[in-house]
Amino acid sequence: ALQGVIYTYDGWNGVLYFSGEVKDPGRDIPRSMAGGVVLVIGIYFAINLAYLHVLSPAQMAGNKLVAGAVAGAALGASGETIVRVVITVSLLSACSACLLIASRVPYAMSADRLLPAAVSRVNERGTPVGSLLLSSAVALALILSGTFNQVLALAACFFVLNYTVSFTSLFVLRRREPATPRPYRAWGHPWSTGLLLLGSLGFLASQVAGDAPNSMRSLAILAVSYPAYRLVRAASRRAEAAADAAG
Repeated sequence: ALQGVIYTYDGWNGVLYFSGEVKDPGRDIPRSMAGGVVLVIGIYFAINLAYLHVLSPAQMAGNKLVAGAVAGAALGASGETIVRVVITVSLLSACSACLLIASRVPYAMSADRLLPAAVSRVNERGTPVGSLLLSSAVALALILSGTFNQVLALAACFFVLNYTVSFTSLFVLRRREPATPRPYRAWGHPWSTGLLLLGSLGFLASQVAGDAPNSMRSLAILAVSYPAYRLVRAASRRAEAAADAAG
């Protein structure tokens, strides 16, 4: 069940991908993340209350587009069509946001010399065109692969695994580097961080138990990615050393 709804809430940390472009990161990043989550929760509750006001749980059960059924019951035959149009238009903004976020990953990797330099080049307005094209090409390839549900399941596992590593790193860094200046400190740490860590571990455990094939695929991809990273990193360091020697 969590696999299906994680994408509703995922993106709360999207502003981190643009942290280098935020004017006041110490204030705006925490406000954006916390405010976004609270806003989505409020909207989600309001929509579900509206659904329950129009339809009973039995009427909603098994319906692939509950919003359409609710609109049909409230607005008549054209209701579901209106909802589908609204969903389609809103998906355009969602796709735009996802591509903008995704493009910052290969951009940063290129800046760290883990991808070709062309990926981190920007145009006169500062847009990373190469990274945007690469991200778009990967997204189109996944769409054309016809494995939409499988890709979603794999991505859900990686998202939560990323959260798990992030929460764990907070404990490690606080212990390893206690004197490091921290302009922003997590509220309620270590209890709040520990609760989130346990929730993430619970999700991963339930994913392995409930969707073993995709969980194994995720672990296989992760296992292959590490030696690939080490090889690329080693090649990058050799190139840096050669450039220093030539200079």
